[in-house]
Formats: sequence, C-alpha cells, structure tokens
Amino acid sequence: MANEMHLEILRKGVEFWNQFRRANPSIGADLSEAALKGAQLSRAELSKANLSGADLTEANLSIADLREANFTGANLRGANLNGANLFKAKLFKAILLEANFFGATLVEADLTEANLCDADLSYALLAEANFAKANLTKANLTRADLFKANLCYADLRYANLTGASLRNANLCYADLTGANLNNTLLSSTKIMGAKLDKRLV
Repeated sequence: MANEMHLEILRKGVEFWNQFRRANPSIGADLSEAALKGAQLSRAELSKANLSGADLTEANLSIADLREANFTGANLRGANLNGANLFKAKLFKAILLEANFFGATLVEADLTEANLCDADLSYALLAEANFAKANLTKANLTRADLFKANLCYADLRYANLTGASLRNANLCYADLTGANLNNTLLSSTKIMGAKLDKRLV
C-alpha cells in the first residue's frame, strides 16, 4: 500500500512534490496501489518510485522522470507518457493499452508480458528493452529504435514498424502477421520461428 504522507504531498501538485524529492533524495517514493486515475503528473520526479499496482488510467506523465520506477502490474491504460524517461523502468505485466509513449525513453526497460495493444511507441528509444511475451497488437512503433530489444514470443500482429530499427533484436517466435515492416531495418535480427507474412519471408 502507498505511503499516505507521500500521497498527500503528491496531491498538492507536481511543483510541491518535486521540491520534496529534491530536499529528500534518499527517501524512496512509495505510491504502490495508489488511486491516481487522471492524475496530472507532467514533469514529476518519480525516479525509483514504487508505483506497482497503481491505477494511473489516463494519467498525464509526459516528460516525467520515471527512471528505474516500478510499475509492475500497474494500470496505465490511455496514459500520456510522451517524452517521459523510463530508463530501466519495471513494467512487468503492466496494462499499457492505448498509452502514449511518443518519443519516450525505455532503454533497458522491462515490459515482459505487458499489454501494449494500440499503444503509441513511435520515435521511442527502446534499445535493449525486454518485450518478451508482450502484447503489441496494432501498436505504433514507427521510427522506434529497438536495437537489441527482446521481442521473443511477442504479439506484433498488425503493428506498424515503418522505419523502425530492429538491428540485433530478438524476434524469435514473435507473431508479425499483418505487421507493416516498410523500410524497417532488420540487420542481424533473429527471426527463428517468427510468424511472418509470406511476402516478407
């Protein structure tokens, strides 16, 4: 459960919250299982925060500092994470349907078994991110950088990968049925057992 003092401070606004974090850099932010639906958290300093199980449906986390934050099992459906920094963030089994990650940084993030159906990951930095068994059905990955990303067993049906870089990525056993791979960079990409349209094989 969330630390009630942390929740109270956060509810006073991002500016007040950020001042608290800067004054207390050694205090971890515990917002686990917090009810933050629709919360306005743009530019919030939430690095290493515990947001596991939190309800962040349609929350605004644009340009927020979410480095190494824990979103395990959190609900971020329809959330705005445009330009957010999620370096090494934990999003294991997170609900990310229709979430906006345009231009976000998810380098080395753990999105294992996350639900990213219809999510916008265009122009996002996803190098070495783990998408094993993730649901990326109809996701927009236009121009995304997926260098060395792990997409093993990921569901990429009808995903848009136009102009994306999948150099050295692992697509073994991934389902790319109907995916748009126009101008996609696939050098040294592992595709053993992947489901591809016949025209792309």
